[in-house]
Amino acid sequence: MKYPTGLYINAANLENLAKVLVRFSIQHGQAEESIPLQNIKNCTEAIKNGNFKEAQTHYSNVGLGKEDFRDWVPQPVYEHEDKRDVSITFQALLNCWCSLVEHASKCSKIPHVKMKFPTSLTVTSPRLQDITAVLIRFCIQHGQPEESLQLQSMKNCAKAIEENNLKDAQIHYFKVGFQRDEFCEWVPQPVYEHEKKGDARNTFEALLNSWSFTVQHVKIDGIKFEKLKIINRIDL
Repeated sequence: MKYPTGLYINAANLENLAKVLVRFSIQHGQAEESIPLQNIKNCTEAIKNGNFKEAQTHYSNVGLGKEDFRDWVPQPVYEHEDKRDVSITFQALLNCWCSLVEHASKCSKIPHVKMKFPTSLTVTSPRLQDITAVLIRFCIQHGQPEESLQLQSMKNCAKAIEENNLKDAQIHYFKVGFQRDEFCEWVPQPVYEHEKKGDARNTFEALLNSWSFTVQHVKIDGIKFEKLKIINRIDL
């Protein structure tokens, strides 16, 4: 199974993604003054200011262990949502934020500062069929034609994996569009009153990243798909 060595995802910058993650969490029941949300904001601000030691402290206090913030189950509050939508969207946003924090620490130009993050910070991946359904539904809600090549390719890739057909899965995966000026750079526009400018794009990128990550880590007969090197283009 050979996937592209450089998966290009035009990720939102860390600060904007943090705002979307915090806003989503508040909209779905997290208290604004809760410890996880305050630490997400403080970690992001510390990185923005180049204070990586302080960022490490806040990051460690977000709650990325088992039975902690990462396992929170948000409840749907809007008519267009269901439990699966909000759960997978939350996991995708949190996972993407963690990835950008890690990337920012690795790109630090302060050589004597070594960021030591928890070794198990990856949010539990949802089943592939679920994340595929949520991502496609989101895209259709925000203007992508259901019959588009990209959405059909995601469906077909997931179906091929379900049928243990790795060759077809690879073919469909390549058709989704992870390069510059392709599907990964689509800019969906807000369509609901509660969505602010940038929410839709950040959520789309997080869901697409989560879908790709899930594809990479699905196991067939005990064999894990070859990992992709995910490259997030960020502006810190």
